[in-house]
Amino acid sequence: MLVVDDEPLVLDCFARMLALSFDVSTARDGLEALELMRSTPRFHAVLCDVTMPVCGAIEIDRRLRETDPEYLERFLFITGNIFTDEILSFRARLRHRVLEKPITRQELTDAVATVVALSRQRPDAATVAG
Repeated sequence: MLVVDDEPLVLDCFARMLALSFDVSTARDGLEALELMRSTPRFHAVLCDVTMPVCGAIEIDRRLRETDPEYLERFLFITGNIFTDEILSFRARLRHRVLEKPITRQELTDAVATVVALSRQRPDAATVAG
């Protein structure tokens, strides 16, 4: 799975929590995440922070809707207390689960396990484990 967050401590925390159950790759912003998604086999799940200064979730969502909308079914978005009109609108139209910080390891693991299980029901020849 892929974890995307611009805050190094948060990124490390989520990666460590999830590494107990999944193979985890990380990206520090949306541009790095998009590059990893293009250059590696498809991840079973992507945990992505909503608000990042360099290519946040709204931009990732826009780009994937244009190039690979099915990939968005593998996303879980995570957010804290920042709610601009743009973010509220984005959240309102999401079909995907949005997780609120703070989150427990069990809540996070359960949410990711659900996405991974769904992605495995629709296998893709280019999918990597985890």
